[in-house]
Amino acid sequence: MDISDTENLFNILCDALPILADMSYGYACVTDPSGTRLKTVDSQGQEIVELQGTKYPLAAEAFTKGTAIIGTSQLMPEAESWAIPVGPYVICCNNMTNIIFMRQLEEALLKALPYIVKVVGGDASLYNLKENLLLTSSGDKQIQEDVLGEDLKNLLAERKPFVKFSDSVEGAMKVYIPVTHGFGLVLSNETAILRNKKLYHELKKSKSIRYTLDDLIGNSRHIQNIKSMVECASNALSNVLIMGETGTGKEIIAQAIHAHSPRANKPFIAINCGALPASLIESQLFGYKQGAFTGASTQGQAGIFERANGGTVLLDEIGEMDLELQTKLLRVLQERTVTRIGSVEPIQLNVRIISTTNRDLYQAIKEKSFREDLFFRLNVVNINVPPLRERKEDLPILVKHFINKFELETGKTVHGITPAALNILQQYSWRGNVRELENCIERAFNFIRNDSKIDCAHLPEYIMDAMAYSDSNDIDLKKAIRDAEKRVISKALKITNGDKKQAAVLLGISDTTLWRKLDT
Repeated sequence: MDISDTENLFNILCDALPILADMSYGYACVTDPSGTRLKTVDSQGQEIVELQGTKYPLAAEAFTKGTAIIGTSQLMPEAESWAIPVGPYVICCNNMTNIIFMRQLEEALLKALPYIVKVVGGDASLYNLKENLLLTSSGDKQIQEDVLGEDLKNLLAERKPFVKFSDSVEGAMKVYIPVTHGFGLVLSNETAILRNKKLYHELKKSKSIRYTLDDLIGNSRHIQNIKSMVECASNALSNVLIMGETGTGKEIIAQAIHAHSPRANKPFIAINCGALPASLIESQLFGYKQGAFTGASTQGQAGIFERANGGTVLLDEIGEMDLELQTKLLRVLQERTVTRIGSVEPIQLNVRIISTTNRDLYQAIKEKSFREDLFFRLNVVNINVPPLRERKEDLPILVKHFINKFELETGKTVHGITPAALNILQQYSWRGNVRELENCIERAFNFIRNDSKIDCAHLPEYIMDAMAYSDSNDIDLKKAIRDAEKRVISKALKITNGDKKQAAVLLGISDTTLWRKLDT
């Protein structure tokens, strides 16, 4: 190639530089065989004079090998470059401007996260695959930084949008949207779902109804049967008797029947028949005329049956009702009228009666402490609620439900429960049933640190003692419990620098119990 051809080629290559720089969205240059830059332009076509005469090793390597190669940009390590030998020259390009733009875009999106939160009504996150980070904004908080899990990282690496159900909020979802090869947006409706649930529960409270069918938690055969019975009973008008041990959720079932019935917009009034003296219950149930007895209101008072007309009356713990009062209640149910104390004028009633009891009414009838004829009036539809120990398959989902509930109430974030602690809960007998389990989880929230899991040390001492000294022959379970306790105690002592008194406070147990566990 003679000098004129060489000069002509050089001019052609120089004329092509702005086009190449624009297409690669970076810098483009021509070098000699040694890699010395002869001319460099940016993506706007402007010549970068200060780079003229500087060495570019990648260009020299491409000329020596006589082939096109790809490498790292000399001007920006994050950018890529390519070099192609053309006659006595080497032409090079990088994507540096593109990298700068992407960096600015990522920074802009990060600043925009709090505003995105306000629009979507949930959390908004920015993920960065290269740095393995997830940066989250909840609107009113600072940006929270988390590490991407391997499973999630692999999904994101496919660079396709996808939807994933939330691990922490039931019914919530997250959508992952790739923006570039390296980062993207995550939009979640978790906050909106939590807010709607809270609003829903507040609305239920304002109508005197706190529970619906959704509050019957569990997937066991027992719970599915109860839900079916509730749906059937809701569409009927017959009286319902709900029987079960204390803490099994009888009132939830009663309220669910009312909430899903045609009477849902009418009053629901409950009275505990075992909590008040018979005389007071009588005046509360039937009402009284002005001046009916000493201390009676001068205006008189409508009773529960009157005030609930058109709706539902819940007679809680009906098995505790006085025999004389049972007789008067039977008359109300037979005649569908109520007469206020001190009055002779009957008031027509259109009230559905739901009763609950933790007593064995069949035995009470034998013992003559409950009227058989009243029992048959109340027991048109019978629902037996099994104790928790008979439906232990529901325990994990109940634990998750209560964790979500107390997260809302306390503002703490609890990442579930450890297998060892859950194993203990599944082995325990739960004499107080679901209510006792709820109290157990609530207690754990008093002692657990934020962003951690419920462990053995957070469980009530009486549960741990019951398991440790059980007559069970399951030696492996006892060993697992002891091993789990030792790990948690060791961690607590490490946190408190060996201070046993502080460790006992952290663990939520007494000093004596801690000493005993350390000695075993």
